[in-house]
Amino acid sequence: MKTRSNNKVKRTLMTIAAVLLLTVAVNAQATQEVKISENAVSNLVQGIKSENPGLSRSAIYFAGKYRITQTVDAMKEKLENVKDASTQLLIARALFEIGTYEAIEVISELAQNSDESKVRSISTALVLNYLGRVNEKLVNVGF
Repeated sequence: MKTRSNNKVKRTLMTIAAVLLLTVAVNAQATQEVKISENAVSNLVQGIKSENPGLSRSAIYFAGKYRITQTVDAMKEKLENVKDASTQLLIARALFEIGTYEAIEVISELAQNSDESKVRSISTALVLNYLGRVNEKLVNVGF
């Protein structure tokens, strides 16, 4: 009976170890920088600028997911032309994921100028989150 119990414990521990190892491997892959060709970036920018809402939203999503910095100008331009709050928030989130100073600056402008209170408040929260991260990094460095 005791051997059976020990085997169960060993199997459980091995399962937990395997799950942890898999989690670490997936997270390591998620943080790797994606290499993307100029042609693919151009297609992504055209997708963002598209009048087709589905194509445009998908391109915005992927630009943020893969942190394609070359798409910031296209998303800024799209923000000037789109009135839909959900698309504005999608762009803000994508820009936040990209995380460059220029991208955060666009979110800050959106937080100040949007007609939608929900867009203003969420954009403000994204900017404050970014500033908190920057402040934390500065504190860790010793400033």
